[in-house]
Amino acid sequence: MCRKISYRISFFAIFSLLLPFEGPQAFGQRASRIQNEAEVTKQKPERIRLILIQGNEKTREEIILREMKLRQGQPLNLEELERDRLRIQNLGIFNRVEIDIVPTDAGSILIVSVSEMWYFFPYPIIFRNERSWSRISVGAGLLYNNFRGRREVINFSAWLGFNPAARLSYSNPWIFGQAKLYPSVTIWPQNPQPGFHRAGFCGKRKPVGF
Repeated sequence: MCRKISYRISFFAIFSLLLPFEGPQAFGQRASRIQNEAEVTKQKPERIRLILIQGNEKTREEIILREMKLRQGQPLNLEELERDRLRIQNLGIFNRVEIDIVPTDAGSILIVSVSEMWYFFPYPIIFRNERSWSRISVGAGLLYNNFRGRREVINFSAWLGFNPAARLSYSNPWIFGQAKLYPSVTIWPQNPQPGFHRAGFCGKRKPVGF
């Protein structure tokens, strides 16, 4: 009986000598590392500290910010950030849109950099009236694509020749929330040419379309 006990004690003693010895210092380092990994695992997602806009010499900041779903104080989501960038680009008033992330101890700062395009676009006008080459109208128009820096569009055009006229249109893609408003006013001469008809209106009438 004593031999069996001594054999078992010797076996465990030899087995313990084969194991790597971990002193108090090594044990403390390992415990600290495990604690740090647990803290990283439990760490909350990085939040947005601030959103800065630069490069918008004409466009108002709220026009850019309203296209972004991410807001100050929310967790930073890279996929949503790219979608925000595309929404700003799709406004059609910028040549380039970039968003840089600047990490800080208090959260990330988003820097939205835009490059504005030229907002005035002149264009020529020439068309036939009543499908006749003897009734030609010639003129020009001017498109203002970012009126008041609010993505509003003003289009003015005028033409001479057969039944001269002038037209002014205004569009706001964000009026009353996300509803769109497209009013248009067309002025024709008081004494139109005989047989002239346009969009169901004739002569002195001044149509307004929405």
